Amino acid sequence: MSDYSALIQQVALHLGKPWKFNHRAETVYNRYEIIDGGGGALVLVKDYRKARFSVHGRFPRATTSAFHRQCKSISFAANRAPKAIAADISRRFLPGYVAAFAEARQMLLQEQAEDEERTQIARLLAQVSKGREGYHSSNSANRTVYFSDGAAEVMSAQRVDLKLSSLSAAEAIRILAGLHQKTQS
Repeated sequence: MSDYSALIQQVALHLGKPWKFNHRAETVYNRYEIIDGGGGALVLVKDYRKARFSVHGRFPRATTSAFHRQCKSISFAANRAPKAIAADISRRFLPGYVAAFAEARQMLLQEQAEDEERTQIARLLAQVSKGREGYHSSNSANRTVYFSDGAAEVMSAQRVDLKLSSLSAAEAIRILAGLHQKTQS
């Protein structure tokens, strides 16, 4: 165990519950983690040129949104006492990180709820149209349903793009008349 591992372990102890040193994290390039057991982590990186560490927050994709609000990072001298470092992290870093992590977590829950809503709408459209749901890649939140005369792309609960093809003139007129009546009422 390096001198820095011992230092970071002591810092984690002084931070108190729920924070603890992450023994499982691979220490590469003097990078250490202190975790909270709920997905949050403090990443401490030793500057290779100076006896200083920078502290950053980790926002794992499994528990937080990819579009989170950034929190500021801080730095500290590696030769300070672990208790003083922990106090500095608690005062200067943790309030912003904890707030940003909670916001990113809430955003993920909202994204998951919206994704489930799109999935349910796509299933209903597939059932009604006697069509099938298309493959959906993880990069796209949209859901597509293919049926004999077109496709429906579910963007959200409020927006579905409908593409129809091979309609007779009478069918097109009936559909457009129905849409026009909807906008007039």
